[in-house]
Amino acid sequence: MSIRHPAVNAGNPSNGFQEWEIIPVYFHGFRGLDTSRGNIVKSPEFTCFGLQWSLMIYPGGKGTSDEGMVSVYLSNMSDENIEVAYGFTVKKSDGRDVADCDGKITKNQFAPSSWGRKNFAKLSDITSALVAGALVIEVRMRHTDSTPHATVPFIPENPCSKMILKMFMDKESADVVLEVKDGDQQVRNTRKRTSTSLVKFYAHR
Repeated sequence: MSIRHPAVNAGNPSNGFQEWEIIPVYFHGFRGLDTSRGNIVKSPEFTCFGLQWSLMIYPGGKGTSDEGMVSVYLSNMSDENIEVAYGFTVKKSDGRDVADCDGKITKNQFAPSSWGRKNFAKLSDITSALVAGALVIEVRMRHTDSTPHATVPFIPENPCSKMILKMFMDKESADVVLEVKDGDQQVRNTRKRTSTSLVKFYAHR
C-alpha cells in the first residue's frame, strides 16, 4: 500500500488553480469476484468536497458492455449536486497505465447518480495489474465552476504619492512656507474676538 504526501508547489499557483484530489480505492481479492455480466461490487463510501461518494465496478461488465470488459462508475451518494472533473486510473507495479479515463459531472445531473465507463478496460489487463491480489483504482476529482468571476482591475502603484507624503512638512528641504493666521470668528451675527495663532506649512514647488 502506497503512502501519499501533500503536493509541493514551486512558485505561486495561478488564479483558479485547483489540485486534483486523488483517492486510491482497493478491491481486495479481485480474482475471486463474480465475473457474471451485470454483477456489481461497491466500495465503502468516502468523502470528497464535503460529499459522500462510492466507486462501483462490474468485473464482468454491465449489460451493454463489450465481452471481456470491466465497467467502472463513480457514484455521488449525497443529495447535493456538484460540478467536478473526474478520472480513473489503474497502474502496473512499474507505474505504467493499464487503463485511464476522464469525465465531467455537471450540476444539472441530479444526485444520486453515477458516471463512468461501461468499457473501462479488458479484464485480462486489469488482472495483470493487481497489487497483492487487489485491484487499485486511483479516483481523481477536481472541483470546477463554470460561473465567471469578476476580474479585479490592476492599478499600478504611484511612487510620487509616497514621495509627496515624505516631503510634506519637511522643514529642512521646503522652499515654500505657508503661514495661516487664526483670527476673528463670527458667532450668531456678533463678532467674537479670539486669540490669534500662527500655523506654518512647509511645502515644495
